[in-house]
Amino acid sequence: MTVTQPDSTSGALTTGRPTFGRLLWLLVLAGVLVALTVMSVVIGSRDVEWSDILAALGGSTDNIGQGAVAKRIPRTVLALLVGAALGLAGAVMQGVTRNPLA
Repeated sequence: MTVTQPDSTSGALTTGRPTFGRLLWLLVLAGVLVALTVMSVVIGSRDVEWSDILAALGGSTDNIGQGAVAKRIPRTVLALLVGAALGLAGAVMQGVTRNPLA
């Protein structure tokens, strides 16, 4: 439940939402992001083993599995950057227009 109450120092209204719940959701979402990132590197048209993934993260492209992982890593990083940029653009748009549906 969210309770609006005046802040004693600045007089501004603050929400009385517990910070533990926010921290828990942040940790859960960070865990989901890490899991999806790992899945993006692991899952593809070619099956790769964990040894190939670790070797490709080190820069080795000796066999086809390591080369496939080496090609998947930039795609995953780019997807993370594009998602962050879209989220930031949406937050800026909401702030500029002061419209929560923007």
